[in-house]
Amino acid sequence: MDNATAATLPEWVPVSVTALQAFLKSHPDAERQVREILDKRLDKIDGTTWRAIFASLDNYLGKESTDLLFNVAQPDQAKRLEDISDAAPHDVMNFLRTIISLYGPELANAFLISNQLPNNWKMFYRDVYYDYINKRSHLRVRIAKYNGEEPFIEGDADSILELTIFMIQTLLFLPIPDLIGAQMADRFVEEANRLIEFLRPPAAAPSAESAKGKPAK
Repeated sequence: MDNATAATLPEWVPVSVTALQAFLKSHPDAERQVREILDKRLDKIDGTTWRAIFASLDNYLGKESTDLLFNVAQPDQAKRLEDISDAAPHDVMNFLRTIISLYGPELANAFLISNQLPNNWKMFYRDVYYDYINKRSHLRVRIAKYNGEEPFIEGDADSILELTIFMIQTLLFLPIPDLIGAQMADRFVEEANRLIEFLRPPAAAPSAESAKGKPAK
C-alpha cells in the first residue's frame, strides 16, 4: 500500500487489514470457520441477524479483523471491495471476495433489515379483479413485513379507497411536511393527480342545440 492510497482511506482500514492478514496466516481454516458461522446465523434473517453475525465474528476473528468484513458486507459491496483493493494484500482480498460471493445478498439483506422497525413493510403485492356476473370489484393487498409476517387486506374499490383516505388523514397528523422526503412527496403528488384524473367524471357531451348556441331544453 503506497502513501497516496493510505491517505485516502479511513484510519481503521490499514489496522483492520493488518489484523485480518495476521489472523488468516495463523488460522489456515479461518474461511471454513467463518462460513460455518454465517451458515448458522443466516439460516433465518430477521432484525437481530446482522448484530448476531458480527458478535460471533468478533469473538472468533477479533474486532479489528472483523471491521473490514463488517464494512464490505453492507450494500454496494462491489464498490466497497474496490475501495480497499489497493490497501489489502491478495490473501485478504481473496478471503473477502470469497465470503461476499457466497453470502453477499444475504448479508446486505440482514444489514437493511437491522435498520428497520420490525413491522415496517418491505414488499407490496396486489391483485385486482372484476366480477362481471355480480358487477363488483374485488381488490386484495398483501404486505410482506421485515419480521416475516404477510398480512393482507381485501375489499371492493370503495373499501380500498376509504382505507387510502384514512392513510392520507393519518399523514396529515404530521407536524410538518419536511418529515416526508422531497422525492417521495413528488411521487405521491404525481400518483394522486393520476387518481384524481381517473376519478373525475367525464365531461358531458354538448347537445345538438347547445352546439348551435341555443339553450338546451
